Amino acid sequence: MDAFEARPPLCDAIRPAVSPQMSTNGARGHVARLISAIAGLLLLGPRAATALDPAKAVGQYSLAAWQTEDGLPHNLVQAIAQTPDGYVWVATQEGLARFDGVRFTVFDRQSTAAMTANDVETVFVSRDGSLWVGVYGGTLLRHQNGSFRSYSKREGLSSATINAVTEDARGDLWIATDGDGLYRFHDDVFARYTEKDGLIDDSVRCLLGDREGNVWIGTPSGLGRIRDGRFERFPLPLRERSAAVSALAVDGSDRLWVGTDGNGLYHLEPAASCTGASPSVTSTSEACSPIAGAVSGSALTGACTACARVGWTS
Repeated sequence: MDAFEARPPLCDAIRPAVSPQMSTNGARGHVARLISAIAGLLLLGPRAATALDPAKAVGQYSLAAWQTEDGLPHNLVQAIAQTPDGYVWVATQEGLARFDGVRFTVFDRQSTAAMTANDVETVFVSRDGSLWVGVYGGTLLRHQNGSFRSYSKREGLSSATINAVTEDARGDLWIATDGDGLYRFHDDVFARYTEKDGLIDDSVRCLLGDREGNVWIGTPSGLGRIRDGRFERFPLPLRERSAAVSALAVDGSDRLWVGTDGNGLYHLEPAASCTGASPSVTSTSEACSPIAGAVSGSALTGACTACARVGWTS
């Protein structure tokens, strides 16, 4: 295992995320979870930046929603990602759904041998186009070239639930677990990092990689990151108590947004100071987190009760 060193934060710039995805996975159990929201829809990447026009009136937008009666396996949507072939993948408590714009195809324990549980916690698309799927109970799936491959305790993971997945600038995959630390997947080998290595909390809720090679880490104990191979804590300017970080995103202006449980919404400008963050919203409601992406000029979002697409009318 590579050695990682814990150190205090340094001044640097926050850069756009490697992948236009929002990480909004919480440290959650097998029951339904409500996560602190990043207020509004953060649209990431060049396509997403133009998906919604702020100059348009609310009445000019239309809303299309899909629920179980439309083929969605469960109305609690936990994560959404889009693969390069155009398919939209939806993580739910009753399976993984692939959406082609018309209908859903469901992958669950009954239809897919690699699925060890129906409760899908997170989905992530790496730069090579692979879909990575975190399943309750510690199984990580990779969907590539039309088939699934599973990774679990036999390959070096634990049985802890996978909360989030991201990719760093080197192409290494990082896997967040609920209580068992952080795993790096490099050259088909998993390496585990915990508080003993400098990780600020062994329960990792969300992850976000940036182009500089940093990996941002949201935990119940606050915000951390991996920078130049070292773990460090990145403090938020809180008035009262430390913030549990439950959501991370980068917007089209290169700002890092940090959603917390009950301590509001923060953002870091591209030229962040040594203190790191300045609050942009002082409070958020305890609601489901939006999961943003761009699908043919529309914003696709996960909600606690359905899957929805926001578009506009002429």
